[in-house]
Amino acid sequence: QLKHLLGAPLESSPTIQAAFINLYEHISQTHSLTLMIGLSSLVIFKGLPRVSKSIPAGLIGVVVMTGVSALLGWAEQGVAVVETIPTGLPNWRAPELSVLTELSQEEHMGTFIGGMLTIALLAFMEAIAVGSAVSNSQGYHVKSGQELFALGASNVVSALFGGYPVAGGFS
Repeated sequence: QLKHLLGAPLESSPTIQAAFINLYEHISQTHSLTLMIGLSSLVIFKGLPRVSKSIPAGLIGVVVMTGVSALLGWAEQGVAVVETIPTGLPNWRAPELSVLTELSQEEHMGTFIGGMLTIALLAFMEAIAVGSAVSNSQGYHVKSGQELFALGASNVVSALFGGYPVAGGFS
């Protein structure tokens, strides 16, 4: 995400050390206006909730920065902006399964299954933790089996429409 905050051509790095080396090598290519916009957005996102928790800081930040971007012509000044947002819902499509044939080879299977189970378990634990916190304050009981089914069903539907994996979170 530093790549987008700095507006610099940073590459994905497999380790934190490689990421820092990459950052050091490209820090001089930081786009000042992009950095200023990113930091201003963070101030809005973090500052407004301190004023009042009922203020939708994310919505206000996006609307304000989008409006200012259009008014000041930031796209013409080298700031990367979203040009066109497709309308409607995405079309259904079968998930790309070709990667599974490579991962199902015996040398990858242990890593693949271990990572898959770890991610699934963490997503489930996080969903249960959030559900329990909310249910305790609202006076109802969370059914873990129902929560697991809902999480799995949500992820299947999300995969069919090209969405992100679904998981609960405190933020």
